[in-house]
Amino acid sequence: MEKEKPKKKYTGLIIATIIIVLLASVAVLVYWKVERIVKSFSDSAQKASSHNTPLSD
Repeated sequence: MEKEKPKKKYTGLIIATIIIVLLASVAVLVYWKVERIVKSFSDSAQKASSHNTPLSD
């Protein structure tokens, strides 16, 4: 029975590692999508501002 205790410890470590990896991959995906959205947003904003007269004169 005492031999199973380290196994449980390792199982917890493995589960924690899997959760951390999943969270990291989700964070990377969210960051990547947000970065793309921000880029397209800033690109469209630049196109719109280039058509209008510049505010800083």
